[in-house]
Amino acid sequence: GYLVPAFTAAFLGSTQFKQGRFNVWGTLVSVFVLAAGIKGLQLWGAPTWISDAFNGFSLLVAVGLATEDIYAEWRQRAWVIGSIVLLLDAVFMTLSVLFAKQLRKRLEMEQQLQWLANTDGLTGLGTRRALDATLDVEWRRANRNHMPLAVLMIDVDEFKHFNDRYGHAAGDDVLRGVAELVVQNTRTQDYVARLGGDEFAVILPNCDMQAAVTFADRIRAALARQPLLAAGARAEIALSQGVVELHADDADVSTFLARADAACYRAKNEGRGAIASD
Repeated sequence: GYLVPAFTAAFLGSTQFKQGRFNVWGTLVSVFVLAAGIKGLQLWGAPTWISDAFNGFSLLVAVGLATEDIYAEWRQRAWVIGSIVLLLDAVFMTLSVLFAKQLRKRLEMEQQLQWLANTDGLTGLGTRRALDATLDVEWRRANRNHMPLAVLMIDVDEFKHFNDRYGHAAGDDVLRGVAELVVQNTRTQDYVARLGGDEFAVILPNCDMQAAVTFADRIRAALARQPLLAAGARAEIALSQGVVELHADDADVSTFLARADAACYRAKNEGRGAIASD
């Protein structure tokens, strides 16, 4: 019976560390019970060797916080900081997605505006602005590499009279037909544009005067073989064409293009379907 207090103290002490937690008050109670048990061994006449076994030893008690108690505050701060970082990441990702959508939408709008500025809505050809930009590039390349460059200026003869007689819808059919005819009878590297009204221009890179006149004659022959249709009827039209080749005395693109326009004007004065060169 005298060993019961000792075992009780050991049991109570072991339960203080259950699940890694430390109970200070429970530990003190266990120490008290253990001390009482030792005293009881002496009072109850326990064998001398048992009581003597405890003599000469100091009773040391080490008290400290459990690991879970030590890290409890740190875990709480970690959860708070982690939640804030996660929230900021979510906000940043959301803003990034929205910004990317807006940027992509803006780029698409800019591309659409650029296409509208450089493309003729009726014929799908380049505009005067696009022609000037393309001609400037080709003019610089030709001068730098000493390559030939030609421009073909085209005008629909008596288009105003045709438009007034058959209506604007028929006139639009003629313009679309002329655009398709010119594209079909030029090269892929050539640039075809509608300057406005019934005027068209073709940039012919790496093409001398003789080759440029050949292209103009090819267009005239194609129109004679297969007349254009306007409002479901055959359109009796002709094209006046002016051909120029780049000269060393052409100071700039405007001078070069003005020579082409003057050649086309001379062709109109020569009669329907004429070709004039400079």
